[in-house]
Amino acid sequence: MEMNIKKVGLIIILLAIILLPILVSFSLKIAEVSMSQCVHAAGPPCSITGHIPIEFYVGVASIIVLIGFGVFLIFKVQKHEKFTNETLKKIEEAEKSLEGDESKVYQIIINGGEAVYQSEIMGKCGFSKVKVTRILDKLEGKGLIERRRRGMTNILLVKVPNKLL
Repeated sequence: MEMNIKKVGLIIILLAIILLPILVSFSLKIAEVSMSQCVHAAGPPCSITGHIPIEFYVGVASIIVLIGFGVFLIFKVQKHEKFTNETLKKIEEAEKSLEGDESKVYQIIINGGEAVYQSEIMGKCGFSKVKVTRILDKLEGKGLIERRRRGMTNILLVKVPNKLL
């Protein structure tokens, strides 16, 4: 996923760079055409024509914004981190120490990715709200998960166990 975002950022930057000479070329042609249409026979240069049109500045500003957005996408840091091999080993060791329903709930939380809502656990396990709460209390007491309040429900996060239980 991260690689795709970087590719999109690079494509945006390349398109913006391609658009810049096109924009400059059109602006120069517009200025040239407007100078050729000046009706003054002699005297000072026509003050109405021969200037860079406002559209050029808008176009350059848009290209700069596109390039900035592309750079942002390329260097965007993913907030969620994937489990490393060491972390996975610690989680597996902790999971082996769990039995029955605790193991089932912990496995759902691990497979849930970055975060899982407590209500999802009830739906996937078929346990009552009270039973899920008690199991989560045990897992949190063992330092395997963290609960964070979100509105009327909790979000469950996997904590990396520091030691074997």
